[in-house]
Amino acid sequence: MLAPASVVLDSLESGFGEGARFVRFTGGEPLLDRRILKWIRAAREQGFTEVAIETNATVASLTGIAQRLADAGLTRAWGNLMSAEDDANDAITRDPGGAVRTWEGLKALAEVGVSLGLSVAVTAETAPGIAALIDRAARELPGLDGVRFGIVQSPDLLDYRPLQDALGRACSRARKHRLDFRFEPAWAPPPCAFEDRFVAVHTPLYASFYIGEEDALAATRTRVEACETCSVRGRCPGFHREYLESGGRSPECPPGETSRAALKGQLGGIARHRMAQLQTVQTPTDDPEKEFSEHPNIRVNWACNQRCRFCWVDFDWTPPTREIVLDQIDSVASGRPPWVVFTGGEPTLVPWLADAIRHARKAGIQGIRLQTNAVHAEEQAPKLAAAGLNHALVSLHGHTSDISDAITQAPDTFVKSVRGIEALLREGVEVSLSHVLTRQNLESTREFADFVADRWKGAVEIVWSVAAPITEATQRYEDGIVALDVAGPALKRGLERCLERGVPFGGQNDTCGVPRCVLEDDVRFVSDLGPELARESGFVHPPACDDCIHREGCRGVREAYAEVHGDRGLQAIRRSTPSG
Repeated sequence: MLAPASVVLDSLESGFGEGARFVRFTGGEPLLDRRILKWIRAAREQGFTEVAIETNATVASLTGIAQRLADAGLTRAWGNLMSAEDDANDAITRDPGGAVRTWEGLKALAEVGVSLGLSVAVTAETAPGIAALIDRAARELPGLDGVRFGIVQSPDLLDYRPLQDALGRACSRARKHRLDFRFEPAWAPPPCAFEDRFVAVHTPLYASFYIGEEDALAATRTRVEACETCSVRGRCPGFHREYLESGGRSPECPPGETSRAALKGQLGGIARHRMAQLQTVQTPTDDPEKEFSEHPNIRVNWACNQRCRFCWVDFDWTPPTREIVLDQIDSVASGRPPWVVFTGGEPTLVPWLADAIRHARKAGIQGIRLQTNAVHAEEQAPKLAAAGLNHALVSLHGHTSDISDAITQAPDTFVKSVRGIEALLREGVEVSLSHVLTRQNLESTREFADFVADRWKGAVEIVWSVAAPITEATQRYEDGIVALDVAGPALKRGLERCLERGVPFGGQNDTCGVPRCVLEDDVRFVSDLGPELARESGFVHPPACDDCIHREGCRGVREAYAEVHGDRGLQAIRRSTPSG
């Protein structure tokens, strides 16, 4: 039975009004509903930035269907597949030849620019072959960027632990292919259903688990006695009722300390989300009478069109509405800050960004800054500058498409970012570049400085930083984070080149900078912080810092860095050694 048109349209309107910016059409098979193009257009016209379908894609294999979906505004398709072997997939779906059409349909969608994800139903039958399925999908589906696992509840599923080995292999293959992987919240067992080690290693599976799903899942979930003393109880909806009613195993105690710590790191992002949507940032000043100035950062969204592995932001977090942001601007304007920063996610995905900038200027805030990847800046720069934007910090993590696009996991966006930077400069917007060092760009810091010097002739500053685990979820960053004894020399090579080429630079004393010792106490690049800035939460001083003369003027390293690397790369400075 088809859903009434009024129900679908009302759901879109109410969801958007409550702050949702992603919508997924599902079913049954949504492409069998002839009204699907209408629903997609309606969602885009409403203002949804991502419009997705969950589909077997067989209909999309028909000539012209994929293009019509893309033209209507479809941005993503989650393709339902359960085996790398076509015959095995057909046996499960009971649709002879269906797997071939599914692969053809997904490829057709990719060819017209629709992003792809893999939606996998996990059962005892399908689990052993999921790793091979991910390998095949990564080879054959251009633009594939994510995998969602849904564990199917059935009367004979009495223990989740036998699925661990197969799921672990699948997660490892997803990591290898740089795919975002996680459970579908509605189909995820609670973390305590698995062994501690499995949860600690594959914590990203739970990246969407605590995202406001409790009410939606209440009808199908229930708790057990062990839940009462569990430290993640407030963020977990419990077990599937069907599972327990069938006699499924439930734990006698909450998850162990190892998995709890990992979960709180990965999903501690929830508390961080609430704090980070509006926060006050302290910045050092050159004024001897005033150690630092305070300015507000307002996040207008969480969605992004790039997927940098080192970024702690989760796209699934609920974004603020336009009205909330405008109210926040009015609130912070009363404190007369020197500037306000609009950030995200990627702020240029918000259709009312220029309205927010204009509102801030009218409220009396003179400095309007934007943190952006500039992918959409070429077309938006005139409008944003006219609204009052006067500075943009643009993320650019490589000097070539190969390096930059590998880090951002967003093919063809490097060129768009460069064109966006130049559009901003033409409109009189001051531009700085945020250049984060990861494993992929460590060897090209000199080349990046040369690229900036040659392209923009000293008109653009480089804000250097080193990728660091912002939360305790260290597994999430494992392919990008480098120890400071490796990052430090690479950073110094880039800074030296900036001096040689006359490129302005900064960032070393910011929260994403490095301790003074990492740059060999070179006063050309680093200086002590005042005690207020040095005592920032989330940072620690490992034992190597104990007798350093700069300890009181240095933040140290992030707690999660210390957990992974200890004091590697740190060395106490026992006397002043002005370099340069």
